[in-house]
Amino acid sequence: MSINIQIGSEVSPVRAARIAIQLEMFDTASKILNNIHDLKPFVFDGCSGVPDFIEKIPKIKRISFIPCLKHDLRYYVGTLGDEAERLSVDLDFRSEILYGCQMEKIEHPKKVADFVFSTVRNFGCTEYGKPYSWGFGWKEQPK
Repeated sequence: MSINIQIGSEVSPVRAARIAIQLEMFDTASKILNNIHDLKPFVFDGCSGVPDFIEKIPKIKRISFIPCLKHDLRYYVGTLGDEAERLSVDLDFRSEILYGCQMEKIEHPKKVADFVFSTVRNFGCTEYGKPYSWGFGWKEQPK
């Protein structure tokens, strides 16, 4: 699957919805479109917190690029305060990373997936207020 986005690209809400549709994330696309005026643009940073030189390694990029993009889109419109939704998103991300590691024959794929999962669980919470935190796309907390 080829998605036309580069690390460092600004992503408007309209572009985010288009990418979600390309990735067959129809619930996410619908949530974006239904709230388009309440969302701000963001800069796609690949897998948040991972140094750029690591993401440029072809095997790492094949494993992580699409799962990280999907995860970012779901975090972008994450319902603030909904920890069950966030857990579901993070578990899906873990599964996609595990699958990628298995396909690329990475040693200890479960450990890699578990590490990625624990990282997003510990550092992706809204309270940190980072540009990649849960619900980072909202201009204000939705009513």
